[in-house]
Amino acid sequence: MVNLSSMKVAELKAACTERGLNITGLKLKADYISVLEKAMKEEEAAAAAPAAAPAVSEPVAATPAAPEVADTPEPSVEAAPEPIAEVVPEPEVQEAPVVAEVVETPVDIAAATEAPASAASDKVSPIEVEMKTVEESEVGEDKTELQAVDEVPAADEKIAEESVAEKAEEAPKEEEKVEEPEPEEEDTEPQEWEYVEMPKEYLPSPCYKISCLPEECTEEEVTELLKDLGVVLDVTLDGKIGFVRISPLEGSSAEDLAQKLKEATSGDERIELKESKVHIEAYKADSLIYVGNTAEETDDAQLKEMFTEFGRIVRCFVMKNKDGVSKGYGFIEFALRAQALKARSNMGGKPNKEGEGARTLRVDFAECPENKSYFSSTVFVDQLPKGFKDAKALEEHFKPHGKTTNVHIVMQQGGVPKGFAFIDFKRSDCADAARRALDGSEFEGSTIRVQFSNPARATEQKQRGESKGGNRGEKG
Repeated sequence: MVNLSSMKVAELKAACTERGLNITGLKLKADYISVLEKAMKEEEAAAAAPAAAPAVSEPVAATPAAPEVADTPEPSVEAAPEPIAEVVPEPEVQEAPVVAEVVETPVDIAAATEAPASAASDKVSPIEVEMKTVEESEVGEDKTELQAVDEVPAADEKIAEESVAEKAEEAPKEEEKVEEPEPEEEDTEPQEWEYVEMPKEYLPSPCYKISCLPEECTEEEVTELLKDLGVVLDVTLDGKIGFVRISPLEGSSAEDLAQKLKEATSGDERIELKESKVHIEAYKADSLIYVGNTAEETDDAQLKEMFTEFGRIVRCFVMKNKDGVSKGYGFIEFALRAQALKARSNMGGKPNKEGEGARTLRVDFAECPENKSYFSSTVFVDQLPKGFKDAKALEEHFKPHGKTTNVHIVMQQGGVPKGFAFIDFKRSDCADAARRALDGSEFEGSTIRVQFSNPARATEQKQRGESKGGNRGEKG
């Protein structure tokens, strides 16, 4: 009997259709096999009865034409191959057909031509021929999961591949191993602002705005009015409004001072000046300016003298390192912001001294809420070679003096370098060492200049350099 289990579903389906069998509702391969086996057994029985031929050990499925073959006493050589000729695939088939193994024992065609009439049942039936010529492309008609067989149909192979792909996607991907950089050595040395003492007069004092003053009053009268609340350092009057810098009394804090001033100037018990009850509130003057590119020999008094014409100076000092050597920049706080604006407009870009070696001053506003805000760790480098933009090479030039965290070469539109850069150091004392060692040094055929950048506005200066070419006097 034909080995139906080795046939594909499409082949079984075609065989059932050819025989006119009812396959409605069949889905599984076992169902098709069962219907075909039953039909083939019935055909075998029908074919064997009229022929009265002895049964063969492994009969091949008979066809409806079997009785006609039995009436022929001796099959001629020409007549035997006729069913075999039907094996030729249909013209439209382009690919080689998949031939299913129909019988367990191969049929010897040569022997079939010499067999007697009683062996007519051994001929290859048209059903078997049709099974052999079913194309592999028809297998895709049924993608139902079948019983386990030795071979997987082409359609099932596709489903299996898709299932494997889905499982591969669901499976957790192995994390890529990224080499982590070696941890930096912990910097245990104190920062510069922790060991360089800032004189008391360098530090800011609380600023208050006093209003409701009488039309005619003096700074001395305002100072006398407030002397019991704190140490009055400066009073600047502007009509009926005044601005007062006042520090806490000995043993008191800034919070204590603020509370005293609030109590003294609120409610019906407010302090009076010439029968006028005054009001005091905290005020942010925003009148501190940064002055860069100062000459090495410039001290506090000389810096103050350079700016005194623009208004009342509350404090003025040049920043120094632990050895008392100037860092090349300082700070000036004016009583009023308008005075600071005037100084900034007039002094930015002016020479820092007379004679040879003079450089232009860089003046800008600054905000330094704590001691470390005064210590710059960013240097400004200009006079770089024309077209230079190798940040790595510039970093290597400065690296011997301390750890750098960023090298920023400023570009103009189109990616053309402007000829200057900013270099951030991890420590302000390292930045100072680099400035003193490399200012005026040779680099890539040019003599570069190195000065500190405004510590309070370093990030803003870099952005401004990109869009406007830097702050006032930047290239001096």
